[in-house]
Amino acid sequence: MQILTSTDPDLSHLRPSIHVLLELHTRQMSYITGDNRDEMITDWFNEYRLPNYFMVENDAVIGLCITDTYMNTGREISLLLTHPSYYRQSVATSLLEHCIRRSEFCGFTSLHLQVARDNENAIRLYYKHGFILADKTGHMYKMSRSLSSNDCCSNF
Repeated sequence: MQILTSTDPDLSHLRPSIHVLLELHTRQMSYITGDNRDEMITDWFNEYRLPNYFMVENDAVIGLCITDTYMNTGREISLLLTHPSYYRQSVATSLLEHCIRRSEFCGFTSLHLQVARDNENAIRLYYKHGFILADKTGHMYKMSRSLSSNDCCSNF
């Protein structure tokens, strides 16, 4: 298994497995249609966004982490997914740790995310990695953690 970023050259061969992973994740979300899924994939590969991290095995994406800027000094994890066949194999842990390291290296001061209240495994993972509960909204928890910033990043 290896972690790639969206800045790595030619990731187009990974698009089909990313689509499969998103389909699995969004199948129960009626507000996300097939066209919207395609638009999300295109958007996530847009070079102007912050890096997206992909866990790859045998030329297939088995996990991904999508990030965005949060209030100029923070980073938000907008999506952290693991293919169901790879649950409990440290894919999410590796991606989260990679995202934390890169965010610190880039000088971000905080990391934020939202997680469904009933996603107990993810909540445990986030607590284990220093996240704290910041707010409860509907069926979601907002969690955050401080980062120790280092030198400014380049090409991440």
